[in-house]
Amino acid sequence: MKKILVLLMVSFVILSSRCDKGECHKSITFINESSDTIIFGERYHYSWNCNLAGVSLTPGMSYNHSRSCWEDYFINNDSTEFFVIDPSMYNETTKFYDCDSVYERNLILREYNLTLMDLQSTNFIITYP
Repeated sequence: MKKILVLLMVSFVILSSRCDKGECHKSITFINESSDTIIFGERYHYSWNCNLAGVSLTPGMSYNHSRSCWEDYFINNDSTEFFVIDPSMYNETTKFYDCDSVYERNLILREYNLTLMDLQSTNFIITYP
């Protein structure tokens, strides 16, 4: 009887102290407030090569960049990178290049290197410019 009581008490403590995951943001909203069409992109790696893949945003347009949970992404990553690229000089998204050449193959207007705290401080909204 004592063993059952101890087992119940231990089970109660374990269940009541289980970690609550808390808030989980599923997307980052990017808003183009410039007067130009831009590409909002992210660097992708394949082996030792990279490319910038993104979406075209006209002035005033927004885009939700989704992930199952951004907070989970930052468990294994210190930061995330996003780029604003001029569409007149934008790499072919189907090809990967030497990672150093990403800056040569794209006209990068702005680079964001964001931590979880950065995103939390803007409520997961990035506005360009």
